[in-house]
Amino acid sequence: MPVDLYLEQIRDMAAIRWSTALPNNNIATALFPPGFPLHDSFRLPSNRRVAFSKAGGMKPKTWDSTSYTSVQRILPIDDVARRARLLFPRWPIPRKPNIWSPPDPDECEYYENTLKQVREHIHLKWKLLNYPEYYGYRPAFRTCWRFMTFNKFAASRLHQMRAGKSYLKAQKDWRNPEASVLCPRCENEPETFKPVIADCQALASSRVGQPDEIFDISPESLIWAENKKGWDLMKCLISFISLNKLNFPSNMDVFPFTRASQVQS
Repeated sequence: MPVDLYLEQIRDMAAIRWSTALPNNNIATALFPPGFPLHDSFRLPSNRRVAFSKAGGMKPKTWDSTSYTSVQRILPIDDVARRARLLFPRWPIPRKPNIWSPPDPDECEYYENTLKQVREHIHLKWKLLNYPEYYGYRPAFRTCWRFMTFNKFAASRLHQMRAGKSYLKAQKDWRNPEASVLCPRCENEPETFKPVIADCQALASSRVGQPDEIFDISPESLIWAENKKGWDLMKCLISFISLNKLNFPSNMDVFPFTRASQVQS
């Protein structure tokens, strides 16, 4: 997910979580503006001092103290409260479901529907806005990529190449700004994700006998499908990447996992 959308979702989820929590259980909730909401079965008319009523280091020395807690300094509580009011247009704001004081079914439904609306809104923006090419790869709503269940090295090699942050020559970073971008195998074109998987002539023999769908890595490809066909194709692609050592570190004096006893001083 693009970072800006991820941060927006975190902001909205935090506003929902804090605005629906019990003030005597959540320091951030207790610091919401006085009278937010004015009257409700689980919130007091004024909440800011509820945060200091429990034993511990949060209670000020005097009742009219103007000192700030770390929560007040770090969190824009009033902005969070305004955001929560927009996310919950129907008053009062529901209580967050919990095992100690379960809300009634209508409250629970209101709370769950608001969470779902936030997630759907973020996913829709991800689909419609003009993000870089990599973000064309989107899992279905409320799912994650199944290939991430492979062992961490196999999964990360594929993820890194698709994200444009890998050991492929044309996916540069601060370590190799002046290095050649040509594929070291065929030396015909820049070494990026699609060419090295589908086009590199030096790997042509490795593609013989493999299904053509394996080498279609477009966002619409069957290889990303969340079904048995997609899973079988993905296993073949992961094997192709591993057998041909694609996105493996190269030209390193010491392999990163070499034992200390094997390194000459």
